[in-house]
Amino acid sequence: MKKVKLFEDFTANAKTYVFVGDIMQHPDQINYELDNNFAYDGVFDEVLHLFTNADMVLGNLETTISESVESDVEDRTGKFRAHPKFLEALLEAGITHLATENNHMLDYGKDGYEMTLDLINKSGIIPVNKDSEHVLNLTTHINGQDRLSLEEIKGLIKPAEGTSSIAYIHWGDQYNEEPTDEQVKVAELIRKAGYAMIIGSGTHLYNFTTFDGNLIAYSLGDFLSNHQAPDTTDVGKILTVTVAEGRIFKAKEYYTTTNTDQGKSKIVITDSKVIL
Repeated sequence: MKKVKLFEDFTANAKTYVFVGDIMQHPDQINYELDNNFAYDGVFDEVLHLFTNADMVLGNLETTISESVESDVEDRTGKFRAHPKFLEALLEAGITHLATENNHMLDYGKDGYEMTLDLINKSGIIPVNKDSEHVLNLTTHINGQDRLSLEEIKGLIKPAEGTSSIAYIHWGDQYNEEPTDEQVKVAELIRKAGYAMIIGSGTHLYNFTTFDGNLIAYSLGDFLSNHQAPDTTDVGKILTVTVAEGRIFKAKEYYTTTNTDQGKSKIVITDSKVIL
């Protein structure tokens, strides 16, 4: 007689992955932190329970990191820079990995990017970029440079290894509620390369998530931001995924928004949806 596998046996070696979208610091948030000894109290309180005991909590760090953050806080012309204390707050909240491939990665040149990677490493968080072995992390565009062609992107996609393979991609058009043709084509290239989970960021609004054996979240929007622009609402999704015995068997999204009052931010959960 064939032995029936108990649910407890099935989940004994399960791994839980949590994905968030863009993590940003805008001038009013930085000014509040400078005036309050880098106090981040209450920012992450409502979402901490989602990160507890997760094997990985991964988001896109859409800012460089520098101790000289106060030098140009009000005059950045679209450039982003945050203080290393911000990394300490992210680590304390439960963030384990930070993707660094995005359109703002070279806001302060290659030296600024290398400093950011070094400071992430020193913080205890694991930085992720195009050279990482455990996650495929790519961006389709960098500010001030030409957008990558589909063939160039294809050349950067390494074959996936393992059934829990993750691709975290910065792509799409800002403030677009639907994935672009480019995103759909790139997602298909990544899927064919064998990746089980394809996670997107970059649009600052969340897009839909699909599952047909592969999990594709076209955009998780913003995890932490304060754009203060007419077309933005500082919204995002937190995606939790459980993998066991080589397949995804549970996935759930939590809709969030960042509420900011005079520079003090708090991420709140507004709704949730079971994907699988």
